Amino acid sequence: MNDYSFEDYSQEIYSKIMQEAQYDGANPEVQFLQNCIDIMDDIGEFDEPTIIEDGVDGAGRWKINGYALENDNTRLCCFISDFENSATPKNFNNTDVKKLVKKINNFLVMVLKSDIYSKLEPTSEIFVAAELIKSCFASINKIEVFIVTNKPASNRLSHLDEDAIASVQTVVHLWDLKRFFQLEISGRERDAMVVEFPKPLKCLVTQESTDNTISCLVIIDGPTLFEIFSKWQSRLLERNVRTYLQNRSKVNKGIIETIKTEPEKFFAYNNGLTTTADSVEFTDADQTRISSLTNFQIVNGAQTTSSIYSAVLKEKADISKISLQMKLTIVEPESVDKLVPRISRYANSQNKVNDADFFSNHEFHVEFEKISNRVSAPPRAGQAFNTYWFYERARGQYLNKQSYMTAGEKKRWRDLHPRNQMITKTDLAKFENTWMMLPALVSKGAQANFNEFAKKVENQWSSGKKEEFNEFYFKKCIVHGIIYKALEFSIPKQHWYAGFRANIIVYTISYFSKWLKDNNLSLNYHEIFNKQECPPLLLNQLCIIGYSVDEQLQSVDQNLTTYAKGSLAWKDISALKIIFNDEVIRPYLVSIDKVNMESKKAKKQQKMDNQLSGEAKILQLKPVQWVEIRSYLENMEMLSPKRMGILSKAVQFDGAVLNMSAYQRKELLGMLQLFEKDKGLIDKG
Repeated sequence: MNDYSFEDYSQEIYSKIMQEAQYDGANPEVQFLQNCIDIMDDIGEFDEPTIIEDGVDGAGRWKINGYALENDNTRLCCFISDFENSATPKNFNNTDVKKLVKKINNFLVMVLKSDIYSKLEPTSEIFVAAELIKSCFASINKIEVFIVTNKPASNRLSHLDEDAIASVQTVVHLWDLKRFFQLEISGRERDAMVVEFPKPLKCLVTQESTDNTISCLVIIDGPTLFEIFSKWQSRLLERNVRTYLQNRSKVNKGIIETIKTEPEKFFAYNNGLTTTADSVEFTDADQTRISSLTNFQIVNGAQTTSSIYSAVLKEKADISKISLQMKLTIVEPESVDKLVPRISRYANSQNKVNDADFFSNHEFHVEFEKISNRVSAPPRAGQAFNTYWFYERARGQYLNKQSYMTAGEKKRWRDLHPRNQMITKTDLAKFENTWMMLPALVSKGAQANFNEFAKKVENQWSSGKKEEFNEFYFKKCIVHGIIYKALEFSIPKQHWYAGFRANIIVYTISYFSKWLKDNNLSLNYHEIFNKQECPPLLLNQLCIIGYSVDEQLQSVDQNLTTYAKGSLAWKDISALKIIFNDEVIRPYLVSIDKVNMESKKAKKQQKMDNQLSGEAKILQLKPVQWVEIRSYLENMEMLSPKRMGILSKAVQFDGAVLNMSAYQRKELLGMLQLFEKDKGLIDKG
């Protein structure tokens, strides 16, 4: 982020909340809480939270803004907010924590004593919540209070044990604005996901390799799969090359039909699941039953899983007779990014998986997606609020995001993420290779073009140039997409147009890109990005170029499509002397030197951001992991006495790294990178 500070974040959040509140006609505090709950839900703090808009006592004695009942009603999460309607709210302290916890306590005590019901409207949200909590309270063995505030905490109070509420163990979590800020800039890192199976899964360990990779064949029944998907949902599918395709394919409909009519044959008909996990817990020494998996992922079989889930919810299907085979590979965390795409590629698939899908988990796409989530697009003319460009790095994501939304939620989400602002991996490859003056390659089709784009990205990323992919790069890509989309709309309307739109567009843009380069010029990316449209004057001149491009394409004796895919077409078109009015588009152009300077600045900032990310990474490592690193580097004779001393401090206890100097942490990061690089080279050999 370019000089992105906590103050920037605070201002941005306040502006966003007020805009959204105005749009939805909501109370700003409710809107703030909704945004916060969405973030916390996304990182797995709780499941299926319910917000209560009227959960406030007029006299100020009690308050509750939302709740979630989990783990068979044994865990009660209570949400309470403290929102100050100001862009610069005052600090939050221990006294504030005590006051808010007391209000939650007062509410629950009154619920259990039934003192509250006569004071509430039976149709109100708070009445329904009170009744539900009371009916389940006997089974609750843990209460977690989540305090959410837009105030910065004066002390770091992220996890505070409190006195029991109603004789139930109680834990208090403070989510202040500083904590949300740290979460945002860290890329929303989350705790490990531990999937526990109440009924252990039958398992056969088929192979255990020297690199600690374990392969197993597992039998999982329908109810168990339904339960874990109900709890974790999309978190189970994060490494799937594509997300569930909305029950639209014949295969998905067939799955549901088999569930309903022939459940006992499901095992025979279905290809099963291909899954991974970071670690496994067995119930016995013979390793025949699995009790839990850490960071369990379904890398192939998302449609099967989601179809079972949908069949129960929508069709009320009986899945008690369903079972299916599951291939499980236990992969060490450091090997996940290398092995999982291969596992997914070679697994049996039920829908066609394109080559582009297998590149979706590359760090480049993950980072590009993160940037798209945090960089908003200024409102177009007539709009009242900022929007976002949605980067679909895995097929089906745009629809999948909306799968379980209400109609109102979908409308709001689509307003913020318009369908015409959704771009895919292949779109990105098309935009960028066109501006890189590779029209023949782009004309060969999406997959061929993407494969070359992927190779280029991989080379840049692996050669230490990952900082080139930053916010400025993202904005450039969006501008390229805006212009491409504008031509898609305008070219067919030209009086001379007779077809072959795609070929005309890629050669037109490539010609213009070459003209810019030859004249030491560039687009004014900031100007066009802020307008969120291709300037009409620029669009007109591009259409003039398009006319000459079309004439050249139509003039050849061979098949136009074949011609466009060959090198001769670009040689011919790039040599054309096309006359257009460059003076009228000068306001939208800048010198290439200025853009290079901006790009250099963005790279520098991204490098700093990557360094911060690296520091966050070493802070997350446990002493046992540092022991492994020390042992490996020592055996490979890669440690100096000074570095050995630093590592010896890191292995002492949890949090030891936090107490080290900046220099020592930098050295630790260097040793971690050396370990990862060297071990990776050995693994490849």
